[in-house]
Amino acid sequence: MANGDEQPVGTACEGGRAMTRQRVHLLDSAEAAISGAAEEVVALLREGCRRREKASVALPGGETPHPLYRLLAERYRDAAPWDQIFFFLTDERFVPPDHPQSNYRMVREALLDPLGVPEANRFPYRTTRIELNRAARRSEETLLQVVGRPPRFDLILLGVGEDGHIASLFPRFVPPGERWVTAVRNAPKPPPKRLTLTYRTLNAARELLFLVLGERKAGIVEEIFRQPPRRTDLPVHRLKAERHVWFLDRAAGRALLS
Repeated sequence: MANGDEQPVGTACEGGRAMTRQRVHLLDSAEAAISGAAEEVVALLREGCRRREKASVALPGGETPHPLYRLLAERYRDAAPWDQIFFFLTDERFVPPDHPQSNYRMVREALLDPLGVPEANRFPYRTTRIELNRAARRSEETLLQVVGRPPRFDLILLGVGEDGHIASLFPRFVPPGERWVTAVRNAPKPPPKRLTLTYRTLNAARELLFLVLGERKAGIVEEIFRQPPRRTDLPVHRLKAERHVWFLDRAAGRALLS
């Protein structure tokens, strides 16, 4: 695989109907992967605004996307109409929004505040003074009102945990199939209570963009791309969105170099 080049990994078909287009960008460094991901994010959101006069994106928390958000805020401040974009979270820990573990706090401090995104364009999960299941229903109602039914995000950004989880969808966790947002009560990582978009929502997106960095992720990346799959419980294998785009650094994607 050529470093930095677009690599088609395959297109799944069912009854002659194309299911998923998948591209992998394998870069020499984390910085290069983050830069490539930033360009993809901006291009997709600009295209959404051009076509529909608005765009929508769902963003994760965690360590991996933090430098991406910083880069977008510093280098791409004038590159997209940020006031025409609706911002959601892929998932959230059920903690107050000012808590150190809050995904919204990280996204707000690293990206939304520096870009001056209007409050009316921010849609964090409600995590205080509300019961967990009720919070999931409220978030789902807001999602459908703002993005539409089905909620066709222009872009959902995802990472992959060392255990294979995406958003707060963990291996062996099966959320209710009819829901767009669901509550998680017993996540295997603390805190156990969370809110997350479901597979149904992820699969409705126009594009899923994965950013996976570092040697610690090499094992799970190898499992994800193994043909035939050895594990049947990996959440990524349940994704059928129109397009999957991966940005990996050499450390995470070393299994793909051969």
